[in-house]
Amino acid sequence: MATDMTSEELEAGLRSGSSIDSFEHRSDENEDDYIVAQLYRTSDGRLFRYVESSGMDSTFSGAGEFGQWLEASEQAGWSRF
Repeated sequence: MATDMTSEELEAGLRSGSSIDSFEHRSDENEDDYIVAQLYRTSDGRLFRYVESSGMDSTFSGAGEFGQWLEASEQAGWSRF
């Protein structure tokens, strides 16, 4: 199960991690309804996803941006929200 990152963990991860995959979904009906996510791997092999979202119809209801630590077993389904 994904675990929320602290803002400090997210900042450090984005600075030092490597993006290995990306996902994007945008509504055809409302340009303000989207989810954009990237999967990252840190230098010590840990995985996290960085998510930006907007719009009341999105899965995260316009939550803004956040990061989540993922278990290795979650890599295959990392872009399922």
